[in-house]
Amino acid sequence: MDPCRIPFEVGQLVEMKSFLSGYRGAWFRCKIMEFGVKNKVHMEYIDYPDDGIKKETLYEKEIGRNDRKNGNLTLMLRPRFPRVYRESEMPNMNNISEVVVIVNDVWKVGDLVDWFTTGCFWCGKITEILGDEKVKIELLPPPAGEGSSYEVLCKELRPSLDWSVDKGWCIPKGSKDHIFSARIVKPDNQGNSPNLINHTVSLGEKNVQAIGAASISQKGSDKAEHPKKIKIDQSIPLNSTSSDTTETAILDLEELICRVNWLKQILEFGMPLSETGEASWKFVEHGAPSNKPK
Repeated sequence: MDPCRIPFEVGQLVEMKSFLSGYRGAWFRCKIMEFGVKNKVHMEYIDYPDDGIKKETLYEKEIGRNDRKNGNLTLMLRPRFPRVYRESEMPNMNNISEVVVIVNDVWKVGDLVDWFTTGCFWCGKITEILGDEKVKIELLPPPAGEGSSYEVLCKELRPSLDWSVDKGWCIPKGSKDHIFSARIVKPDNQGNSPNLINHTVSLGEKNVQAIGAASISQKGSDKAEHPKKIKIDQSIPLNSTSSDTTETAILDLEELICRVNWLKQILEFGMPLSETGEASWKFVEHGAPSNKPK
């Protein structure tokens, strides 16, 4: 993987994993403080504020690979986890401006989940339903995880997701009998023809109006139809103010989405991501999540 393609920057909120025994299969919420030299990155652990800045490795050899010379490198960072909604509280899909996850109201045996405990998310699978608010899970077995089973509260769970630079967020692959109670929703349809989503993102007391829906049809013609007339906030100069082509409308949408995401990050910057309180952690050579950092 080309390090130049890493879509991260200083100050960004991310999640980081480790291959150290005792922490395998867990994701920690962090903020990038600085990119160091020789494959290093300086991180602040959100759920362990007393630990200060930690120097971590950006790439590591893949789990279970004894041949360190030929083993593939794994990127240890991924973006902040998408916002999760229950099916019963699903937002209007025309109003989203970033990737969201919709999860069923009821978990099922076989669902891949992340369990939040001891200040991090542990990857596992539901093996038994114990009631409306409680299930039994089994953590990923070694070397990918620490193994063992635990009885946990449903409110401590989120769906497991995979992420890559090339594909972004996606549903993890499971066995043939795997059940998954979540789906990923993106702000636009990524089919062969662009489908621009009409949405408004609230930023404090101001609303940024994005481009109106543009339906593009190429049936029976090599030329696409022009998008519908766009309502424009005159305070934001756009390409479509001087041109009414499909290409400029697409460029306008991409530019507005970037501006909205940037403003939202400013509003959210520095806000705590959990109510876990202060904690500290250190390496424990042998131990299950119950013996991990408290």
